[in-house]
Amino acid sequence: RNTLTSVVFKQKLVQIRLAEKSMHDYKEDNERLVIRYENGEAQLKETEANFNGQIGLQKMKTAWVAVKLDQERILAREKQKQMAASCLECCDKQAELDLLMGKLKGVDGDMM
Repeated sequence: RNTLTSVVFKQKLVQIRLAEKSMHDYKEDNERLVIRYENGEAQLKETEANFNGQIGLQKMKTAWVAVKLDQERILAREKQKQMAASCLECCDKQAELDLLMGKLKGVDGDMM
């Protein structure tokens, strides 16, 4: 009877130790999963920050392009205005030249 109790006790002790080892392994696995989760969260936040930075940079580039386009439009309008003014001035000079040529022909015709 004493040996039977001793065998049962040893079997129970082995079961307890296996359960403790299993519990210890479970805790280690759980700790590894927590670390992986925290690392994943950190990577996610870093990726999100990089993404937001890229969006901000793209917005600044877009705004800069819009400003440049506005400047180009203003310069183009000014050039068109200058060309139009130059054309009007040229037309006025041509009209004045035609008038003078007409007078000159009249004077030339009177001399003959």
